[in-house]
Amino acid sequence: MTQTILSGIILYKIIIINNIAIKYNFIYNKKNRFIGMGVNIMGEEFKEFYDALKENLSGYDGEYASFIDYGPALYKLLSNLLMFYGKYLSKEDKLKISAAIAYYVVPLDVIPEQIYGPYGYVDDIFISVYVLKIIIDKYGIEISQKLWDEEEDLEEVIKECYDKSIIVLEDTDKILEYVGLI
Repeated sequence: MTQTILSGIILYKIIIINNIAIKYNFIYNKKNRFIGMGVNIMGEEFKEFYDALKENLSGYDGEYASFIDYGPALYKLLSNLLMFYGKYLSKEDKLKISAAIAYYVVPLDVIPEQIYGPYGYVDDIFISVYVLKIIIDKYGIEISQKLWDEEEDLEEVIKECYDKSIIVLEDTDKILEYVGLI
């Protein structure tokens, strides 16, 4: 079934598991790019982590806002790479992407958000772009570009986030060791 909405199209699928109806909404924009997925279980709408992340960082106007604002979009890109291209990625690359995604939700990572607020996402963003650089070097920019739904150029965003996070963090080995990337 399809339903037209203002920003694009919602395709949804209803699955019954143990007598529980689960409705998955796959949301596409007008360019037919996947922009999100919602889950409705027995009438209860669940917020995606991407939405919570975006909400946490919206309105942040601190010193590093110019690249911290990309955190949700980078998280979404990594998630979509696994969802749509996972079968084409090597096991090692899937693990790297999974490590970058998981780092966003680790409560006490190297720079914890609970203590430092939005500044605590600098290390999350660093790991995201570190992994994306590896994926793009190996598979090319095209796959990631197809899934990138922001107006800014993906390569420029990755470069900006990488360069600025390196300056802020100085020593990145501790962060990379934390997730097993070195």
